[in-house]
Amino acid sequence: MITPKTAYRMLYYSLPFYMLTTTESVMLHMVLVLFAGLLSYSFYNAAQVASKLIAANL
Repeated sequence: MITPKTAYRMLYYSLPFYMLTTTESVMLHMVLVLFAGLLSYSFYNAAQVASKLIAANL
């Protein structure tokens, strides 16, 4: 299960923040938070769908 926090950390550490200005990094932070939320949400949905499918097949 990927939580928004871990998704955010994965994205955060893969980007070179030292090369950005403050405004750019703030904007990028907002994008990252959004993206991390979406990523974890889609993983959560996939897990829900998978568990429903498994339950239906049993």
